[in-house]
Amino acid sequence: MEDRIYNNKIILILYILFAVGVLYVLEQILNVFILYKILFKILLFLVIPIIILGKERTLSLINIKKNNLRGLTWILSILVLVTIIITYVILSNTIDLGFIAEELENNVGVNKMIFPFVAIYITFFNAFFEEFFFRGFVFYHTVKNRFGKYFFNSFLFSIYHVGIFATWFAWYNFLLALIGLIIGGLIFSYVNEKNETIINGYIVHVFADIAIILIGIKMFYF
Repeated sequence: MEDRIYNNKIILILYILFAVGVLYVLEQILNVFILYKILFKILLFLVIPIIILGKERTLSLINIKKNNLRGLTWILSILVLVTIIITYVILSNTIDLGFIAEELENNVGVNKMIFPFVAIYITFFNAFFEEFFFRGFVFYHTVKNRFGKYFFNSFLFSIYHVGIFATWFAWYNFLLALIGLIIGGLIFSYVNEKNETIINGYIVHVFADIAIILIGIKMFYF
């Protein structure tokens, strides 16, 4: 059954659009509690793709034996972290952290009490779910053209995040964040393809999320 679905690119793409669409609705329209969003993300970004791909194809995406942690991965990780922090510092006067904190608490129930748990989830688990879905499931199993692979998964990755921060920023910061996410998706895709595993992109993604969490710490506690 999964092979018939796996070999039908149209069905795969429709499912991917459906999964991203559902999570967008949960985030921007229904504003469900964060725990429910996590459960839906695990189902849509991890469980169902694993069922479709099967055991062998799934393991090939996260094969640690293929993981080659060359200096490039760590250089990009530090570069991404520093770039996000510097960008925030430059634009800090145009970003209302108080408003974002209020939005998070009112819409999805994230406050300073549960933020540490959310931070751990975002940094280590959410990053993996997104890498598996966008750089594993989408990148390798939909579009054949190499340019198309890079563009399709990076574009979807950025659009998916629109559902998270659509109301947070002025239009110029919103556009900058969107461009940054596309560039991030391209970077994650590159290190994954180069090393034949999603683990390298996951590491860079973790460092990007660490930068976001550091800003979150300032937002909630300082």
